[in-house]
Amino acid sequence: MELVSYIAMCLSFAFLLPSHVTATAPTGMVERETKQQILASIPPHWEENPVLFLTSPSGKYAAYFMRSQTAPGAGGLGADFCYVEVLDTTAPGSEGRSVWESEFLAVSTVNTSALVFSWKGLEVFDGSNSVWHTHDRVGRQQLPQDPAAG
Repeated sequence: MELVSYIAMCLSFAFLLPSHVTATAPTGMVERETKQQILASIPPHWEENPVLFLTSPSGKYAAYFMRSQTAPGAGGLGADFCYVEVLDTTAPGSEGRSVWESEFLAVSTVNTSALVFSWKGLEVFDGSNSVWHTHDRVGRQQLPQDPAAG
Protein backbone atom coordinates (compact mmCIF):
# COMPACT_ATOMS: atom_id res chain seq x y z
CA MET A 1 0.00 0.00 0.00
CA GLU A 2 2.89 2.34 0.76
CA LEU A 3 4.25 1.93 -2.80
CA VAL A 4 0.87 2.87 -4.30
CA SER A 5 0.69 6.07 -2.24
CA TYR A 6 4.28 6.95 -3.22
CA ILE A 7 3.47 6.52 -6.93
CA ALA A 8 0.29 8.59 -6.53
CA MET A 9 2.26 11.36 -4.83
CA CYS A 10 4.90 11.37 -7.62
CA LEU A 11 2.21 11.55 -10.30
CA SER A 12 0.47 14.44 -8.57
CA PHE A 13 3.75 16.38 -8.40
CA ALA A 14 4.35 15.66 -12.09
CA PHE A 15 0.99 17.20 -13.01
CA LEU A 16 1.44 20.19 -10.71
CA LEU A 17 4.90 21.15 -11.96
CA PRO A 18 5.19 23.22 -15.15
CA SER A 19 5.74 21.20 -18.31
CA HIS A 20 9.06 22.93 -18.92
CA VAL A 21 11.47 24.84 -16.81
CA THR A 22 13.61 27.58 -18.30
CA ALA A 23 17.15 27.72 -17.09
CA THR A 24 19.90 30.05 -18.10
CA ALA A 25 23.48 29.00 -18.46
CA PRO A 26 25.92 30.44 -15.93
CA THR A 27 28.22 33.20 -17.20
CA GLY A 28 31.00 31.78 -19.36
CA MET A 29 29.09 28.61 -20.24
CA VAL A 30 27.81 27.59 -23.66
CA GLU A 31 24.13 26.66 -23.79
CA ARG A 32 23.30 24.24 -26.59
CA GLU A 33 19.83 24.17 -28.06
CA THR A 34 20.30 21.06 -30.18
CA LYS A 35 21.29 17.57 -29.18
CA GLN A 36 24.91 16.86 -30.07
CA GLN A 37 27.48 14.25 -29.11
CA ILE A 38 31.11 15.39 -29.17
CA LEU A 39 33.14 12.54 -30.65
CA ALA A 40 36.59 14.14 -30.69
CA SER A 41 38.25 17.50 -30.26
CA ILE A 42 41.69 18.81 -31.10
CA PRO A 43 43.04 22.05 -29.64
CA PRO A 44 45.51 24.10 -31.71
CA HIS A 45 49.15 22.95 -31.58
CA TRP A 46 48.17 19.67 -29.91
CA GLU A 47 50.57 16.76 -30.22
CA GLU A 48 47.98 13.95 -29.79
CA ASN A 49 46.92 13.97 -33.42
CA PRO A 50 45.12 12.05 -35.00
CA VAL A 51 42.26 11.22 -32.64
CA LEU A 52 40.63 7.80 -33.02
CA PHE A 53 36.86 8.17 -32.55
CA LEU A 54 35.35 5.01 -34.07
CA THR A 55 36.32 1.45 -35.01
CA SER A 56 34.33 -1.21 -36.78
CA PRO A 57 33.31 -4.31 -34.77
CA SER A 58 36.09 -6.43 -36.29
CA GLY A 59 38.69 -3.68 -36.06
CA LYS A 60 39.10 -3.69 -39.86
CA TYR A 61 38.21 0.02 -40.15
CA ALA A 62 39.27 2.88 -37.91
CA ALA A 63 37.97 6.45 -38.21
CA TYR A 64 40.18 9.35 -37.15
CA PHE A 65 39.65 13.07 -36.68
CA MET A 66 42.79 14.82 -37.94
CA ARG A 67 44.20 18.34 -37.76
CA SER A 68 47.17 19.39 -39.85
CA GLN A 69 48.97 22.54 -38.86
CA THR A 70 50.05 25.08 -41.41
CA ALA A 71 53.76 25.68 -41.45
CA PRO A 72 54.60 29.38 -41.10
CA GLY A 73 55.20 30.95 -44.52
CA ALA A 74 53.89 27.88 -46.39
CA GLY A 75 50.96 29.71 -47.95
CA GLY A 76 48.33 28.00 -45.79
CA LEU A 77 46.16 31.13 -45.69
CA GLY A 78 46.80 31.40 -41.96
CA ALA A 79 44.68 28.37 -41.16
CA ASP A 80 44.98 24.79 -39.97
CA PHE A 81 43.04 22.06 -41.74
CA CYS A 82 40.77 19.43 -40.16
CA TYR A 83 39.34 16.33 -41.77
CA VAL A 84 37.98 12.85 -41.08
CA GLU A 85 39.84 9.84 -42.45
CA VAL A 86 38.81 6.17 -42.45
CA LEU A 87 41.62 3.61 -42.65
CA ASP A 88 41.56 -0.08 -43.52
CA THR A 89 43.79 -1.28 -40.69
CA THR A 90 44.25 -4.75 -42.20
CA ALA A 91 46.05 -3.33 -45.25
CA PRO A 92 49.84 -3.66 -45.32
CA GLY A 93 51.70 -0.79 -43.72
CA SER A 94 52.04 0.50 -40.22
CA GLU A 95 48.96 2.75 -40.31
CA GLY A 96 46.73 1.05 -42.86
CA ARG A 97 45.32 2.26 -46.15
CA SER A 98 43.05 5.26 -46.48
CA VAL A 99 39.63 4.25 -47.82
CA TRP A 100 37.80 7.57 -47.32
CA GLU A 101 38.57 11.18 -46.45
CA SER A 102 36.27 14.12 -45.89
CA GLU A 103 36.92 17.51 -47.39
CA PHE A 104 39.87 19.39 -45.88
CA LEU A 105 38.37 22.17 -43.78
CA ALA A 106 40.14 25.42 -43.04
CA VAL A 107 39.96 26.23 -39.32
CA SER A 108 41.54 29.00 -37.29
CA THR A 109 44.87 28.45 -35.61
CA VAL A 110 43.50 29.60 -32.22
CA ASN A 111 40.25 27.65 -31.77
CA THR A 112 39.73 24.05 -30.71
CA SER A 113 38.19 21.99 -33.50
CA ALA A 114 35.52 19.46 -32.60
CA LEU A 115 33.93 16.55 -34.44
CA VAL A 116 30.30 16.27 -33.40
CA PHE A 117 27.46 13.85 -34.14
CA SER A 118 24.31 15.96 -34.52
CA TRP A 119 21.04 15.94 -36.45
CA LYS A 120 23.16 16.98 -39.47
CA GLY A 121 25.22 13.77 -39.22
CA LEU A 122 28.93 14.30 -38.64
CA GLU A 123 29.76 17.96 -38.17
CA VAL A 124 33.05 19.80 -37.67
CA PHE A 125 33.22 22.95 -35.56
CA ASP A 126 35.92 25.62 -35.53
CA GLY A 127 35.34 26.86 -32.00
CA SER A 128 31.58 27.36 -31.99
CA ASN A 129 31.20 27.82 -35.77
CA SER A 130 30.10 24.89 -37.93
CA VAL A 131 32.43 24.54 -40.92
CA TRP A 132 31.32 21.20 -42.41
CA HIS A 133 28.64 18.53 -42.05
CA THR A 134 27.51 15.41 -43.88
CA HIS A 135 23.82 16.36 -44.15
CA ASP A 136 22.66 16.51 -47.79
CA ARG A 137 26.10 15.68 -49.21
CA VAL A 138 26.08 14.66 -52.87
CA GLY A 139 28.08 11.60 -53.90
CA ARG A 140 28.07 9.72 -50.63
CA GLN A 141 30.48 6.84 -50.63
CA GLN A 142 29.77 3.64 -48.74
CA LEU A 143 32.42 1.36 -47.34
CA PRO A 144 32.14 -2.41 -47.82
CA GLN A 145 30.23 -4.11 -45.01
CA ASP A 146 32.38 -5.22 -42.12
CA PRO A 147 32.02 -9.05 -41.86
CA ALA A 148 31.86 -8.86 -38.05
CA ALA A 149 28.87 -6.47 -38.18
CA GLY A 150 26.58 -8.87 -39.98
